[in-house]
Amino acid sequence: MHDTSPPLDESGFVHYTRPRILMNTASRLCPPTPRTLLHVALLVVPLSALVIGCKIYKIMMATDTLGVGTLATALAPDVAFLLLYAVFWVVLLHCSRGRLWLATSVLFSLSSFVLLFLALVEQAFYLSTGTHLDGYILIHAAENLPMVHAVIASEMGVATWAAIAVLLIIALAPWMLHRRAKARPFKSQPRTPKDWLQRRNIVYWGATTTLLLACSLTSTADLPSELRPTQGNIFVQLFQQMQDSGVEEDLSAVVIPRVAPLRLKRRDDSPKTNVVLIALESARAQSFNPYQNKKTITPFFAQLAQRGRLVERAYTNMTHSSKALVAMLCGIYPKIQNRVVEAAPHALPSPCLAQLLDEQGYATALMQPSEEHFERASDLISEFGYQHFVGKESLSGAGFDEASYFGWEDDVLIQPALDWIDAQRTNKKPFFLTLLTLTAHHPYSIPKGFAEQKYASQTVLNQYLNTLAYTDRFLKKLWKGFDERGLADDTLFILVGDHGEGMGEHGRFQHDAVIYEEGIRVPMLVLSPRMDKAGSPITGLRQQIDILPTALDVLGYDTVGGALPGRSLLHEEGHDHLYVSCWYKDYCMARIDKDRKLIHHFDRRDAEVFDLSTDPSEKRNLRRATDPAWIQESVAELLQWQRQTNARYQAQAHNRSHAFVSRQRPRIATPLMAHFGDWMRLVGYDAEQTTFAPGGRLVVTLYFEALEDAPAGWKLFTHLTGPTFRNVDHVPVDGAYPVAQWKKGEFIEDRVVITTRPSQEPGEYQLRIGLWNDSLESGNLNQRAPISSVLGNGHVDDERRLEVLTIHVEAPTDRAP
Repeated sequence: MHDTSPPLDESGFVHYTRPRILMNTASRLCPPTPRTLLHVALLVVPLSALVIGCKIYKIMMATDTLGVGTLATALAPDVAFLLLYAVFWVVLLHCSRGRLWLATSVLFSLSSFVLLFLALVEQAFYLSTGTHLDGYILIHAAENLPMVHAVIASEMGVATWAAIAVLLIIALAPWMLHRRAKARPFKSQPRTPKDWLQRRNIVYWGATTTLLLACSLTSTADLPSELRPTQGNIFVQLFQQMQDSGVEEDLSAVVIPRVAPLRLKRRDDSPKTNVVLIALESARAQSFNPYQNKKTITPFFAQLAQRGRLVERAYTNMTHSSKALVAMLCGIYPKIQNRVVEAAPHALPSPCLAQLLDEQGYATALMQPSEEHFERASDLISEFGYQHFVGKESLSGAGFDEASYFGWEDDVLIQPALDWIDAQRTNKKPFFLTLLTLTAHHPYSIPKGFAEQKYASQTVLNQYLNTLAYTDRFLKKLWKGFDERGLADDTLFILVGDHGEGMGEHGRFQHDAVIYEEGIRVPMLVLSPRMDKAGSPITGLRQQIDILPTALDVLGYDTVGGALPGRSLLHEEGHDHLYVSCWYKDYCMARIDKDRKLIHHFDRRDAEVFDLSTDPSEKRNLRRATDPAWIQESVAELLQWQRQTNARYQAQAHNRSHAFVSRQRPRIATPLMAHFGDWMRLVGYDAEQTTFAPGGRLVVTLYFEALEDAPAGWKLFTHLTGPTFRNVDHVPVDGAYPVAQWKKGEFIEDRVVITTRPSQEPGEYQLRIGLWNDSLESGNLNQRAPISSVLGNGHVDDERRLEVLTIHVEAPTDRAP
């Protein structure tokens, strides 16, 4: 007996006996089938629930008064996006047949999973930090994933993994329906274009169109200032910001005063004073004794304050450690962006304290318990001018606990620091020692063996305060070694927090975007036998940029040339006003003028104004009672400060690029000729070594020759392939000389810096490079340049990447059980 039932299409629906071409054309003009709508709903409904639910949660956290109109305005962009997303896939699935339908369905599931995952990540980021994820942060995390994956992993609990598993199930749901439909097909009546006139189709598509129009009109209304961060659809905003993340504003027109190079002039021939600078990780002043007397958290620091001079009002310059170090150690503002551009060769526009004291015969060292290459630390410290650097990989952790995801507890530094001091005293050399603590950094892990106290009912706050108490105990242990060596008689001690820490006082946590007092006001203390008025406070507005001029002042040096923005703490008067920036790009900045503080949130919300003399906790926003002209002038001044600071670094990058660009063929250790297109070629490379251990660092210098002026849109990409893949893309010459600016006849020297974490998987890795084009104008979007005429050891793979050399990462040797 023959089966007379009509054949089924890929969606499980009946094919009829009309000619295939006519049937397919007619079916595409018909309304979508209920099964197609169900297919789309299975993914769009959960996505809508997650996106809208997360948005409502953020709105409820931001305001206590919420009207229906305000809620509709905030949700309108999300509803519009989700409706357009659903309609797009309904049309695409409805018009697809056979293998095309299968490919469309797979793409729909993948794109929906990506959106679900992004929505989950954005909400998790908000819950962790109290700030809204943007495309700049996302790109920074992607570019530095090997470095930050431990930070991300610290926030990945069981609930997060369970949520990801649920997202995967949701993404697979349409496939389960499709398999069931193929196993149990059903017949349906033939569909015609007239079916558009059926009541249910008119209602469904009419309601969709009406809702889209309503959303487009509603989304243009203004939201209250506190809800402005929730305006707009997160996916659209992320895409726009990711597109803009690699674009840097051209500041060549900004006028920068020309200054002579900074030099030192000694005032007298008195014996040279040693210097010990201790940077306290995540230290906020309000949790330190004697800045507060409610809880005894840091009693030893309070004792030191009686022996030295406590700075009453000290502020960080930027709410991130690597940037704060630039301010402390170089006396200049760091570049106001999240990339550590200061770590590039010759990127700093002014010499730092270590370099200046090295020229005066000092021994210099910096020690930290964190990883040596986290955020290019080794490069940055080299640029500071230190002779000696010690990090986690160079320390034996035997008997010590790991304080966080990238370092040991602080006590691991005590003996190495004292041993190094003993060596300098034996050699009768003055020294400059810098110590960076770590234990108080997020996630506030209390080292084993330290007795935890009950300082606060909030769990995370209590853990943080205990890590500060541990830091205080570390100082006490360290000072015992200092006192045994009699260092108080010939040493300048400076203790300063790198930045504060938010614990939800203003809805924000950690530090990168905490612009309120808990995030920017830090402890600062100076002790020296050359300073008068021991025990009396240093008043006025002070900042980390004041540390370098203070050290030079106490040591008896005057500066010649240069233009430092800071002033010595020995100066009776502090600053008239201060500038502070968040670490996140264009997120928040503050101007402090005596007791009046203005916070600029860019376009995220209106400015805030506080009177710190009567409202130190910043609970009462005085913006409405403040002269609008003053607010406008202050914001303009902040933006001008940002532009001038970044312009100085841009000018420095332009100047230093000349050291790496020449018209003469350089001397090359390993010749390797490979043509990229017909306008550029790689002529060779140098490598320090090709074998190193996990946690090590390798620098490969590539030498290119521009045969013609660079066409538009081309960029260099660099991949490290092997047991694990790493994208080490960068703009050539450490960001100073993009490929698009190369000129005919130039030889360009480009450094590729490969750093590894101690957990790097051992094995053989290949460094591969190529050129890709992302210029819409060129018509070669995402096209890779052909590679030809390869002479030497390199070869080209199927992805148009040239393998330059093989690198061996050895099996790790654990320094500590």
